[in-house]
Amino acid sequence: PDAAVVIRDSVLRLRNNVTLRSLQAGDAGVAAEIIDRLRLIAPDHIELLREAGLGHARLGNLARAGEMLSAFVDAAEDGPAKTEAVALLQRLRARLN
Repeated sequence: PDAAVVIRDSVLRLRNNVTLRSLQAGDAGVAAEIIDRLRLIAPDHIELLREAGLGHARLGNLARAGEMLSAFVDAAEDGPAKTEAVALLQRLRARLN
């Protein structure tokens, strides 16, 4: 692999560890901010859309959560993560209406 890809993947793993620690410490705000920054580094990692949506939902940012989850659902292949995101998106939309 290209050196830039290796470095990017290392940064993603390190930031992911910080994100997990932030969530475990109950600081969803820091976790959401980190995930948003990770999306700038790796916009092709669609899983980050799902994580951003979940993080914003935890923070009560329902409109932003809906945007992120909708983008994830549009880009994701069928599977459990997509099914879960569709269900959460439906609940968020119901709460926003």
